[in-house]
Amino acid sequence: MQDGKYRGINATLCSDCHDSANNFKLPFSAADCSTCHQGNGLPKFSLAPKLPTQLNHSSNNYSGALWNGSQLAYWRNTVGACNYCHGNTLHESKALGNIDKISSGNLPNQTITKTSYWCANCHYKTTSSGNYSYNGNVFSPVPPEIMNSTGLVPQKAQDGTSFFNHSLKEWSDNICRPCHSTDSPDSTTRFIHNVSPGGGGADCASCHDVNATGAPSDKRIDIKAFEKGVHNSLNNGGNGACWACHGDGTEPGGHPAGYRSPKKCSNDNCHSLSQSYRAPMVYSISRMQAAMAIR
Repeated sequence: MQDGKYRGINATLCSDCHDSANNFKLPFSAADCSTCHQGNGLPKFSLAPKLPTQLNHSSNNYSGALWNGSQLAYWRNTVGACNYCHGNTLHESKALGNIDKISSGNLPNQTITKTSYWCANCHYKTTSSGNYSYNGNVFSPVPPEIMNSTGLVPQKAQDGTSFFNHSLKEWSDNICRPCHSTDSPDSTTRFIHNVSPGGGGADCASCHDVNATGAPSDKRIDIKAFEKGVHNSLNNGGNGACWACHGDGTEPGGHPAGYRSPKKCSNDNCHSLSQSYRAPMVYSISRMQAAMAIR
């Protein structure tokens, strides 16, 4: 291997993956990015960065083709996601590919802070500043832009989700993490390779208050008015009241399962016989009439 991009790679290095008995033409076994970078990896590549299994740059089932609109899908399988962002860099000593072009002042595997802008450099098109510098158009198809400045984002995603214009105060990775992280990542690299579809977090009020900007306008409530009501002390009060009706009462890591179908007053363990929250029982008219007839 003396020509092209393989110049300088010696037989010893090649033998880590290829069998010299067949003149290095065939690998020992079928391998792809995940072989080295997920699970236990390979012994001869112990220093290769390890990523979460399953790889998720959105755990949505439509990941890779959720917001592409009229464009082709971004990718269609796990390795396709690797190639979309990094390119075919299997034999390159530095395998970041197009990721290098959106790095600006950011570093791989850095701590998530208000000065790290990996997400915005790919998804938010506006004036550059510091570590922020949009260059998402180096990818093809162009990734979805959170303000739809590209005009390529559809109003409805493949799963029916409506487009949400991210009119936030700032767009650092630290701002993206509360809604889009799945496992409290400690580095930007882990975060980017394990992204949730978005929405949710333990601090419901920070997005859903009428004075907040995180949630769509029709998904906000007046928190101050709510605090004056009888349900403010439910489940230890505050966000706990939200978790009680929109979840199972425990602190969620994102939107709880079934959060769009909150519990009803007279059942679902609230004002019924089970009384999980020690709430007073509420009888329907028919049950009250039946009870009075028995008397």
